[in-house]
Amino acid sequence: MAPSLTSSRRLIPRRKLVTAQHLLLLLAALSIVVFAVFALRPPIEGTAVVVSKSDLAANEPVVRSQLRVLTLPGEAVPLGTVGDVAAALDQRPPQFVPAGTVLTQSLLGIGDTTARIPPGYATTVLPLDQGSVFMVAGDVVEVWGTAVDCGADSCPIARLADDVTVLNISEPPSNSFSGENPTLVTLSLKASDVGPVLQSAASGSIHFVLR
Repeated sequence: MAPSLTSSRRLIPRRKLVTAQHLLLLLAALSIVVFAVFALRPPIEGTAVVVSKSDLAANEPVVRSQLRVLTLPGEAVPLGTVGDVAAALDQRPPQFVPAGTVLTQSLLGIGDTTARIPPGYATTVLPLDQGSVFMVAGDVVEVWGTAVDCGADSCPIARLADDVTVLNISEPPSNSFSGENPTLVTLSLKASDVGPVLQSAASGSIHFVLR
């Protein structure tokens, strides 16, 4: 006697089918709600700034891996800040720039800063302790410090440079770093005075006198 053929198909109960449809509709509704929440969320207030992720060597081209973008409150953004990574790429800072510095046009040697430097003058950047800078951009100052070639154990303070213009003061970010990053002061001064000023600053003996 030939075996009878039976179908292997099983019918899904209508109750289970309806439950699955309801679950799919619920997931779709939740997806729409989540999308709406993110779409309607107000944007983060602040200004995008480019920060050195690592140390930038003097006169070496800047590469993308050395940069990062942060959002800072508008009042914390220095004058002339670079807000686009593309604007900082391949620039050659005239001086060493430590990691964690908000990059400005003057620090990178771009913008209209160079147009304000007369013949025979150069720019330099001095790292100073936070809270020790009482100048503003545009001030004309004298720089006083210790002459490194005085030949004595205790050298007197002398005027190292006059007719020095403060081009920019870059305060470190206040929300993401340890507080040990220095304030960077960009100066325009006679090229012959750059060496003595940098040497005195490296020894920790540097003073500014407003003219």
